[in-house]
Amino acid sequence: RTSLSNYACRPEEFWENRLLSSVGVNVNVIGPWQRKRFRPHCSAHDVQRQLPAQVFDKLFKFAFVRNPWDIQVSSYHHTLREMPELLKNNQCEDFGDFLRWSLDPERPYEHWFQQLNQNMIDYMVNLDGSLLIDYIGRFENLEEDWGEVCEQIGIPKAELPRKRISQGRSDYREYYDDELAELVANHYRRDLDLFGYTFDQAAPTGSLLGAVKAEYRRSSPAEPAT
Repeated sequence: RTSLSNYACRPEEFWENRLLSSVGVNVNVIGPWQRKRFRPHCSAHDVQRQLPAQVFDKLFKFAFVRNPWDIQVSSYHHTLREMPELLKNNQCEDFGDFLRWSLDPERPYEHWFQQLNQNMIDYMVNLDGSLLIDYIGRFENLEEDWGEVCEQIGIPKAELPRKRISQGRSDYREYYDDELAELVANHYRRDLDLFGYTFDQAAPTGSLLGAVKAEYRRSSPAEPAT
């Protein structure tokens, strides 16, 4: 099956395309859409709007979800490493300060945190709430679920590279008190209800796509790109 990576601009620059190339998948699809470049962290709907319907409908579209409490700890360490001045400028001296600032709906706009703090389901649905995703895996079960993705696409399972690994971080639960845990729970309520995460259970089991389909109907064929 066709993968979205086939349609990225200058495919040699993207690790997903290098990964597919390494197992013999030709990412240089002939046609005007092979040079289409998608911004980082774009949603399935963003892609749907930019591709012809016949192309989008043939793609195998997948997403991975992660425990929201763990996401915020990872984001904190990423910001410490990559954007320390942002924390300093907003008087974030520790994780609690960071979380209150990041999830504050009144704070000034910051593109990175607007994307980060969306509920994950928002990346998978159309504007009318139609589900656009064919498979949902868990970050906590990455290796096994990535193998399922490769099988669905029809390629041998390839090793995933590890990038930007957080250094010196502890189990996410050690960062929270009751107030901070509730702050995340309230913000990500829809994700928690759909994907089954709880504060104490990092990696629930069970079919994700089935649970999501019970709440969100599967999309009809894509509208033509304009």
